[in-house]
Amino acid sequence: MEFINRTAELASLQSEYSRKGGSFVVVYGRRRTGKTTLIRKFLEGKEAVYYLADKQIEQQQILKLQEQLVAFSGDKLLQSLRINHWDQLFNYIEQLLTKRKGKKLVIVLDEFQYLAGSNAAFASMLQRYWDNQLHQKNVMLIICGSLISMMYKHALGYNAPLYGRRTAQLHIHPFRFEHIHPFLKEKNPLEKLEFYGLCGGIPRYLLEMNPSKSLLQNIKEHVLDRNKMLFSEPRYILNDELNETSTYFSLLRVIAAGNHKIGDIATALGIPNNNLTSHLDKLRELDIVERIAPVTEKNPSKSRKGLYIIKDFFFRFWFRYVFPYQGDLEMGNTQLLMHKIQTDLNMYMSFIFEEVCRQWVYNVSPFGIQKVGSYWEKQVEIDVVAINESEKKIMFGECKWSNQPIDTRILNDLKQKAITVEWFNKNREEHFILFSKSGFTPELIATAKRDKHLILVDWRKVTAKSK
Repeated sequence: MEFINRTAELASLQSEYSRKGGSFVVVYGRRRTGKTTLIRKFLEGKEAVYYLADKQIEQQQILKLQEQLVAFSGDKLLQSLRINHWDQLFNYIEQLLTKRKGKKLVIVLDEFQYLAGSNAAFASMLQRYWDNQLHQKNVMLIICGSLISMMYKHALGYNAPLYGRRTAQLHIHPFRFEHIHPFLKEKNPLEKLEFYGLCGGIPRYLLEMNPSKSLLQNIKEHVLDRNKMLFSEPRYILNDELNETSTYFSLLRVIAAGNHKIGDIATALGIPNNNLTSHLDKLRELDIVERIAPVTEKNPSKSRKGLYIIKDFFFRFWFRYVFPYQGDLEMGNTQLLMHKIQTDLNMYMSFIFEEVCRQWVYNVSPFGIQKVGSYWEKQVEIDVVAINESEKKIMFGECKWSNQPIDTRILNDLKQKAITVEWFNKNREEHFILFSKSGFTPELIATAKRDKHLILVDWRKVTAKSK
């Protein structure tokens, strides 16, 4: 598999590598997003010590890092020593850097959370070592972690021992739709969108898929099979990140079932609203849940119209279709669930389509977009609203995941809804965009040719490119 995208992240790492003196980079993000692949790509052609931590006891961690230092330096004396404490290794690294006479060295501590877990004082020891010795050397230290809560506790949070030491931080997010083409070269744009709706932009999940088979076949073979990785993946992630997971599982299940207002979520769970806030905030911190508000809201974080959605597409699918039926799936009974998924897939995909279109609007907008989202107010809902406040330009969009082509009626309805949106009403430039699974009627195509403020996007013809 070719190295895909991540050009901005590579450029950031290279910029840090080019700094004079020490640089300290924190790379973090949820599991399976390709953090290690990114780092290994960056290390090509560079002198580096790379250490991948695991869930062993502290003494074994020290021994393994010692072995990596021996492999890099070829130092027979180091190989013969019995090292019992991190300070001994830190001092050796300082001596190694001194001998290199200013020549740059990259040191990577991958899966950093396991080092911190093996000794609660490890992050504090590393902080002392960085402050007193390492930051003046020509070294690039990279710590990388998948447990976001642990990374905040030890490196990113205000009270973390390593807070304020980093010279850069990279939060590695899942791929956007436009970057998944290398995973699904055999598929047409509609099929790619369906696979994206299942896997999101998580590279490892996309690699699990068999592109020569249909989405439903892949779901049956790779998601519903209790012996496959994806069958229990969200469970493992949540168990690693959280304590008392039962509330979080219930919370995600009711959101996946269609409850998005905090009051509706609380009612479905049978608990008071104020008992939910901290749990929802934790899921937002982990990039699993997102709180959204109408894009025109001036203070969205305080908006009473806020809704909670499962941001991670695979979690959304899993909690909608897998978690509620795990008993049946453990017994190998997949037929009824496969029928439900097949029947429900278009409805599920219609919401995925809207979210991907909100990503895609950046690629086709005739003006620079400052913010994009959706809009809702009483009986009015608009799938896509993109705005440029400084230029007072706004684009309204509708997304139709339907087997019928869009006609002028949909455009006229959208224009009527746009009138109700309170946003620079007397002094704004309006644009309209329609996204369709099945194209447009000849009449609507002719209308778009005459109207420079109307864009039609036939999803059968889009090209997802790797950048």
